[in-house]
Formats: sequence, C-alpha cells, structure tokens
Amino acid sequence: MSSLTSYSAVSNGFNKGRKYTMVLSSQQLETAASFQRLGSSDLCLADRLKLIRARLNDRMPALPMLFSREVSPIHVLGWLHSQPELPRVYWSSRENDFEIAGAGTVVTLDSRDHGVDPIGFIKSVEQIIEACGEQAPFFVGGFRFDRNRGVGRQWKSFPAAWFVVPDSALVRIGSKYFHVVATPVAEDTTAEQLQDFCEQAKQTYSPCIGPVGAFSTEIGARTDTPDVRQWRDNVTLCLSSIGSNEVRKIVMARRTDFKLSDEVDPIALYSSLASETGRCFGFMVEFDHGGAFLGASPERLFRLSGNTLITEAVAGTSSRTNACEASASAITDKEVREHGLVEEFALEAMRILCDDAQVTEPRSPLILEHLAHFRSEIRGRLRDKVGIADVVSQLHPTPAVGGYPREKALQIIRQIEPFDRGWYAAPFGVMTQGFADFSVSIRSAVVSSTGLSLYSGAGIVLGSDPDNEWDELERKIAPHLRILGGVSA
Repeated sequence: MSSLTSYSAVSNGFNKGRKYTMVLSSQQLETAASFQRLGSSDLCLADRLKLIRARLNDRMPALPMLFSREVSPIHVLGWLHSQPELPRVYWSSRENDFEIAGAGTVVTLDSRDHGVDPIGFIKSVEQIIEACGEQAPFFVGGFRFDRNRGVGRQWKSFPAAWFVVPDSALVRIGSKYFHVVATPVAEDTTAEQLQDFCEQAKQTYSPCIGPVGAFSTEIGARTDTPDVRQWRDNVTLCLSSIGSNEVRKIVMARRTDFKLSDEVDPIALYSSLASETGRCFGFMVEFDHGGAFLGASPERLFRLSGNTLITEAVAGTSSRTNACEASASAITDKEVREHGLVEEFALEAMRILCDDAQVTEPRSPLILEHLAHFRSEIRGRLRDKVGIADVVSQLHPTPAVGGYPREKALQIIRQIEPFDRGWYAAPFGVMTQGFADFSVSIRSAVVSSTGLSLYSGAGIVLGSDPDNEWDELERKIAPHLRILGGVSA
C-alpha cells in the first residue's frame, strides 16, 4: 500500500474565485475534497472503485482514475521534452498561474470517431466528465476553425476535433507542482492493480530535468498566401462589402510557409516563442503522426469557474517600440471601432448564456512584449443547463477572428481566403468538471516533417488600409521570424 502513500487519489478541484486551486488529500488512500460547490467527500480506494464501476455502461465501459502527488519545482516544458510517448500536449494561462503538460493518452476523443461537428463533440467530452463526477480529469485539446471549409494540405493529418486525458502529466498551479497519472478503470479493475500502477509511476518519474535548449534549424525560402498583391485585392473586396453594409468587419488571414532542411523540434520552437512573446496563452500539440500545432495567443475565448463565465473582447493592434509606454490615447479611432464590434458581439452572446452579463473591466490596453491591443472583460452567471458546448457555440468565432455579423463574414472568408485555416484561430484549452479555460489559437504555427507554416490575421473595418494591414501581419509574426533568423518577405 506504500505506493499510494505518495500518490493520493485526486479531484481536479477549482474554487469559484479567480485563482486556481487544486485540493489534494493529505491522508493515505483518501480522495481529495471535491469542488467547493459540491462539498467534500473522503472515500477509500475500494469505495472509489465501487463508485466508478457504478457509472460504467455500454457506452462507457471504462473511465479514467487519476492519482497525483506534489513534486519539487521542475521546468515543465523540459519535463515534457524528456517524455518519449506521443502525443504530447501543453497549455498555459496568460496570467502564468497555471500550466499543464502531458504525454500519451488514457482517453482520446477524436473527430474521426465522433463526427466533424465540434459542438456535438464537446458534448461527448462533457458526458465523460459528468460520468467521472468529482474525480473528473483534465481534457486538453481543440478543433478546426470552420467545419464547413474543405480541408487544406497542411491539415490533412489533423483531426477535425481532438481532446485527450494524458497518461502522465505535470501540472503547475501557482508555485506548486504536481505529477498526475491516469489509468482506465473497468469492471474488473482491482485495487492491487491500481497500487502497482502508482508504484510504476513513482519509479519512472524523473525530477532532474532542465530547460529546453534553444531552437535552431535551417530555414529555406518563404512563400506568403496570399501574396501582397492578392492581399490588397482581398482587402479591397472586404471594404466593398463593408461599404455596401453587408458586413461591418471581416478578418482576413495569411499563411506564411517555409521549407526546412531539418525536422523541427516543436517543443523547442514553442519554448523559444514563449520567451519572445511573454504575456500570452501557450498551447502545443504534437501528434503521433509527426505533425504539430503550437502558438502564443493573447486572447481568451472564455473561462468557466463554477457557474461564473468570463469572456473578453480583444481587438485593435498597435506596434510598440516600448510596450510599457502604451496608453489608451495612442490607439486610433479605427482600432476603437474594431474593438467595439467585438465587445458588442461578446455582450450579446453572454446575455444569451448568462444572467447578469455585464462589462466588468472596461476597455484598456493589453500590453504584450512587442504589441498592444484593446481588451475588455464581460462576466456573467451561467444559466442552469447551459454547458461548455453551448458556450463555445455562442462565442466561436468572435469578430476578433471571423467578423461581424458572424455568418456573413464567414461566407465572405470562404469565398476569397485562398487557404484552409484548420486549427488556426479556433478554441484550444482545458476542461474538467466545473472548470474550463479556452484560448483563441492565433499567432500560431503548423509544423510538418518538411515545412513550417505561420498564421496571422487582421481585422478589416471601415478605414482599413491594405498596406497597413499587411504591416500588422508582419508585426504579429515578428516573434516567429526572430526565432527563424529574421526571414522577411
């Protein structure tokens, strides 16, 4: 029984406040306190097994059980880099108070098994979380930007939607670090098997891991899609639609491709990108087929904690030689207009989802390492029987990445944008019982065995200038370009 002395049964609990809190059991073979809204329970391992078995059925013949122990501080990305098992996933909060890195999977939900509708897919994830109850694991993953767009070459090996529970994960909450392992529990699982599982996890965990080395690779020719001439034509078409009152905003994107002479290490690339970008959400998934998707985004789609739902309106981009000098007076009228549309949309959506939805943090500059945006926060109390899938359906895509009105803007994007966005600008994040946090996967890259593609976008509104918007795209991928050796158009 000694192996379970260090690995305690765990519930991934978060309080209703704004800070992350994982509540762990301090006693041998006791489960952690559940979410505060559910009260607390202390169950021995046999009772936990009995509880999980009672929730099994033909649709769910097995459910994951998690075990966790607090470990000494360790470089999370360095630990992930040392894990040989694929897939590998990573997500971190913009506030730098939470990060999770995982290798392997004990549960995989893949759109090739569950269809291409991301909303129905997320409902499947929610059903597993509900079945696990207070012992629900973290799911990490994301899905495509637009299910109605044909799949492009860069995305052929990517699923339409994909969420996993890692076999082994390292979780940092504030200054505390936890090694979390998961195993499936079926009708015939025994307590002895779980003890053996924990003992093996303890023996294979290595705390002596340093940071990831610097990213380095030989970069070949650069190709932009669309090129600058086609970009000007596309923006002109958007401005024509805006001038005729068909739409008020359209977000146009660009893909920048590089040929590579060597295989790219996705974790090393993300680690270097995180160092360049600072205050952003971090995300990465490295699939077992060799493809990877990663980025550093300033934008949160939503955060759900208990029944408190928070979303943001982030829009308007300004270059900053010294970001700390940014101020509201330095933002142009065009950027104020652009942000206003996003905030208007977010408030409308939140009033459908929530009671008492209101702007709780008014517009102010969001200062990044090299850029500044406008940001405001909208908060409300989630209505009964409204789930995470409903939230995603209402909020994605926001006018910050699609346009406004949403459906008309998406129709125009499908008509004139010359590539498939894939997972670019789509939700990516973590979810468990009573908690979810999703970023918008902009400022992102796709890595393959032979190439690297960078994605960036710009909001087109009345008063936009095609060349200024092209320059904005360059500013947004500038951190990537510095890592790649300053390759320019």
